[in-house]
Amino acid sequence: KFPTATFVLSASTKKTGSYRLEGQLTMKGQTHPIAFDMKIRKEGRSYKADGTVLVDRTLWGIQYKSGKFFPDLGDKIIYDIFELHLSLVTQ
Repeated sequence: KFPTATFVLSASTKKTGSYRLEGQLTMKGQTHPIAFDMKIRKEGRSYKADGTVLVDRTLWGIQYKSGKFFPDLGDKIIYDIFELHLSLVTQ
C-alpha cells in the first residue's frame, strides 16, 4: 500500500570527517523529522555517502507487536527502533 518512502533534506552541517544531515522522512503518508551523520568520499568522478539513522517505527503508525501499545506481549514484543542504512551516489 505504501511502496515508497522519501527524505527531504532541510540542512547539512560539516563535521570532522562527515556531515550532519537533517530533514523530513515520509513513510506511510506520515512525515517526521530525522537527523543523522553521513561520511562522504570521492571515488573517481563520483561522490559516495553512507550513513545510518535510528528510526522509531511507532511514529509512523507501525504498532504491530510494539511494547508501547501492547505491554502484555512478553517475549513476543518486536523492537520499535530499527536502523535505516542510507547510501547516496552522484553520477
